Amino acid sequence: MVGKVAGGLVAFTLLATASGEARADAASPPAAAPVRLETGLELTPFAVSRTRLGVGTHFGVGGMVRPIRYRWTHGYFTPVQVGLFLDEEGPDQATLVQLMAEWGAVLRKGPVAVELGLALGLGMLSIDCSAGCRAGGDGALVSPVVRVLFQGVKPLTLGVVARAQVPLSTSYGEGSGYYGTLLLVGLDVGYGW
Repeated sequence: MVGKVAGGLVAFTLLATASGEARADAASPPAAAPVRLETGLELTPFAVSRTRLGVGTHFGVGGMVRPIRYRWTHGYFTPVQVGLFLDEEGPDQATLVQLMAEWGAVLRKGPVAVELGLALGLGMLSIDCSAGCRAGGDGALVSPVVRVLFQGVKPLTLGVVARAQVPLSTSYGEGSGYYGTLLLVGLDVGYGW
């Protein structure tokens, strides 16, 4: 009789433990998606400016370097990126220098990823118009960005990027300017490991 009771207690203990583990597994949150580290480069040779006098087009030397980016399945964070755009030819000239951090969401469909992001940081945007105006600003910058990325040969990604540069101030060191923004368009190359 003692053997039957002991066997019953052992069976009950085993069932209760297994049931408790199953409930704990069902109640525990799913494991977080792994973080992927990336580095990247935006090449932006074309820009469109908007000032009080209208719209201007710019061809120049431009780019943004992302030394490191943290990427999850549905989001990313770039703690620091440095960018530049120079157009010193033609009637309208533009200069942009920036240091920013960027956050964003990632929407995926097969091998294509669409990134919708917002960068915040410091910099200087100067748009000199042929009509004698100076637009842009220095100090805080906001930069909404859209990227469409295609998975290349792993671990490379290639894509297109459109990034607006919006200064939050129109003041310069020498005085005040006028409001102006710059939309940069180009290619995005990323390398992940």
